[in-house]
Amino acid sequence: RAIAERIRFLLDAGAAEPGQVLAMTFTRRAAQHLCARIGNDDVWSGTFHAVCADLLQEFGGDAGLPLPLRIADESRQRDLVQQAAASAGMV
Repeated sequence: RAIAERIRFLLDAGAAEPGQVLAMTFTRRAAQHLCARIGNDDVWSGTFHAVCADLLQEFGGDAGLPLPLRIADESRQRDLVQQAAASAGMV
């Protein structure tokens, strides 16, 4: 709540524009609460993972990453590890 109030204060006082604010938290639930409490859709907010995924999606090509960015779910992660282990002759 304190973070949301501080952001709202900065926005209301004109000390920051919504596009200059990044509000991150650890969980989806906390991110949803934070966004609702800020009450401004132009403030970039979300979980650390979601914000970093957005950054990688936008700028990953500049870093040489293949786009579009794909994030593997748990099942896909397991498959990829098994494939890598087989390729390395570990299974």
